Amino acid sequence: MTAARNPSKPAFEDRYHAGRLLAELVHHLRDQEPVVLALPRGGVPLGYEVAKSLNAPLDLLLVRKLFAPGHPTLSLGDVGEGGAMKIDEAAMREHRIPIGDLDQIVLHEREELERQAWKYYRGRPRLAVRDRVVLVVDDGVATGETIRFALEQVRKERPAEVYVAVGVVSPEAYPELFRSTDGVFTPIVPATFGSIAEWYGKFPLVDEGEIERLLQEIHHLHDQDALPARSA
Repeated sequence: MTAARNPSKPAFEDRYHAGRLLAELVHHLRDQEPVVLALPRGGVPLGYEVAKSLNAPLDLLLVRKLFAPGHPTLSLGDVGEGGAMKIDEAAMREHRIPIGDLDQIVLHEREELERQAWKYYRGRPRLAVRDRVVLVVDDGVATGETIRFALEQVRKERPAEVYVAVGVVSPEAYPELFRSTDGVFTPIVPATFGSIAEWYGKFPLVDEGEIERLLQEIHHLHDQDALPARSA
């Protein structure tokens, strides 16, 4: 981890470059046979590089933010697989969001979650992580709300250990993220934090075709439908 000021030039060429740097930081986990779970969409290229370096299986950790109508940056909570949901009731009250509006937002995001699950999983279950070492990967963490929600869902599956590997973490989010896991791996925790994108030279939207391609490339190396428990 490096404390840094806002960059005069980006720290990473792109997400793949950030993923290769992360792979170096977590290389010591290779012998523990970890499972890599990436948050789509931005976390998948990093997760791909990490999984490839560790010879580890790669899968997705699907979560969706609930944004207030007309406020694309105002998060009201998150939804995850299996009906998981967390609502920021303080934000609901402060911005006077009607329950009916929230119900519509939740319905829409759950439908999108189901669509993504069908597209990426193609009817198979997500990788089992019980008694496994899990490495959750994303391109960056600003507030940390969504990734902590995702970690709560992973913990319910009773993995042996849960680590986080991200390109950059805001100084506000880092302490709580560290307390929520067995360890946090990141090249940079900046002294000040504006946005995740400022740390990347190229930061395009990762399209679904790219995600499918990266998953398939790793899937060809692992029988992920019948992943055994971690060896003792």
